[in-house]
Amino acid sequence: MTRRDNLADAQSAPSADSVRRAERHLPSGSDFISAVLDTVGALIVVLDREGRIVLFNQACAKATGYTYAEMEGQPFWEVLLLPDEVPAVKSVFAELAAGNFPNKHVNHWLTREGEARLISWSNTALVGRNREVEFVIGTGIDITEHASLERQLQQAQKMEAVGRLAGGVAHDFGSVLTAINGYVERASRRLDEDDPARSDLQGVLRACDRGSDLIRRLLVFSRRREGKPEALDLDALVAETSGMLRRVIGDDIRLVMDLQAEPGRVIADRSQMEQVLLNLAVNSREAMPEGGELRIRTREVTLDDSQARIHGNVEPGDYVMLQITDTGTGMDAETLSHVFEPFFTTKEDGTGLGLSTVYGIVKGFGGHILVESEEERGTDFQVYLPATS
Repeated sequence: MTRRDNLADAQSAPSADSVRRAERHLPSGSDFISAVLDTVGALIVVLDREGRIVLFNQACAKATGYTYAEMEGQPFWEVLLLPDEVPAVKSVFAELAAGNFPNKHVNHWLTREGEARLISWSNTALVGRNREVEFVIGTGIDITEHASLERQLQQAQKMEAVGRLAGGVAHDFGSVLTAINGYVERASRRLDEDDPARSDLQGVLRACDRGSDLIRRLLVFSRRREGKPEALDLDALVAETSGMLRRVIGDDIRLVMDLQAEPGRVIADRSQMEQVLLNLAVNSREAMPEGGELRIRTREVTLDDSQARIHGNVEPGDYVMLQITDTGTGMDAETLSHVFEPFFTTKEDGTGLGLSTVYGIVKGFGGHILVESEEERGTDFQVYLPATS
C-alpha cells in the first residue's frame, strides 16, 4: 500500500475521539432506538418473554394497517397470525426464549383487512445480565409478491412442458388414427352393401372422428394449431355470440353483459374466440346447477411494469380484457392449480379439454388468462389479449 493510500484511509476513517464525541451527542434510550428502526424498510418486531409486543416499527404498521399504539402489549399470536400457524410460531418463539438463536422462519401475517401476507423472518434474542433471554427480536421481509411470481413461473413452466407433451401425443395419435381410417375404408370397400359388418365399421369411423376432435383440441392447447388470425372487435363478437350463450346456459342462469362503449380490437381467430366464450360459459353453467348469474365484461386495460409482474410472465402494454364471472360452486386450491391441464376434470363424463383448449387459444394469440375462485363463492376468469388499432 502506498503512502497516499494510507493517508486517504486515515482521512476517511473516523478517529476514536470523533466516535466518542458522536456517542456523547446522540440521545439514548428507547425513543432513539424506535426512531432509528422506523427508518428501516424491514419489518422489526420485539417481543418480551411472554410473547407480548414491546416494539413494532413503522414498516410493520404499514404492512399490517395496525399502529404501534394498538399493538403494544398485545400477545403476538392473538392478532397477527393465521390460527393454523400459531403452534409453529409458538414453537419458534420457545426455541428463541430458551437461548437457541438465531433462526429463520416463514409465516403469514394478517392485515387489518384480513389479507394474509407471507413474511420471511430472521430471528434473534437479547440476553440480559442474568444471561437469560429478555427479548425476542424478529426482522422480516414481505415476500408475498415474490412467492406469487415464483408460483406463476413454475405454473407457466409446467404448462409449457405439458403443452409439448400434449402436442407430441396428438401427433402420434393422429398417425394411428390415419392408419385405422385407411384400413377401415379398405375393408368397407370389400363388403357388400347389405353386409352387417359395414355398420360395425361405420362405428369405428365415428370413434375415429371423436378421436380426431380430441387431437384438434390437444393441438390447440399445445399451440401447434393457431387458426386464422384477423383484426376483431372483441366487444362486437361477444354481443353477436350472446344469443348462443343464452341458449347454452339455460333459463335458470341470468346473463349480464357489461361491454365497453369503445371497440376493443384484437388479433385473433373468430371461430376460436367463439369457442373460448362457449367453453367458459359451459364451465360456468356446470358450476351453477341450481341457477345463478353469469357476467361477461370487456375493458381496455394498460399493464405497466409492476402490474405485468403481478400478472406473471406478461409483457407490459395495452390489452383488451374479457372477464367471465359466475356465482357457482367455485373451486378449491388443489383443483385451481390443475384447471388448465388437459384431461384434468372433476366431472365423471368430462373430457378435461374445455379449459385447456381455452388456455391454448389465448396463449396462441399472445395473450394470457387468470382465474380466481373460492368454494361456494364463484369463479372469475380474466382473458387478456394484446390490443391492436
